[in-house]
Amino acid sequence: MLTDLIRGLWRRCRAYKIAGARRAAEESDDSQWSLYPPQIVEAARQNDQRAAATLTEESLRSASRRIQTLLEKQRASASQQD
Repeated sequence: MLTDLIRGLWRRCRAYKIAGARRAAEESDDSQWSLYPPQIVEAARQNDQRAAATLTEESLRSASRRIQTLLEKQRASASQQD
């Protein structure tokens, strides 16, 4: 059941992840790939649930901000073309 839930969430978020990856590639910004995952893995290895949860939340907030910024830029660009 958990695997099905994760797969469903992944499918729903895939377009945003692709948009974020495109932006990162266009701007040569690899920070989204390297900042949080190693820290989250290390927290998990140390069985530090609180740190892993905090880092995961920070990563999600960071991704949300990047996606929001990207969407705002796209809206502004579309408005200028109208």
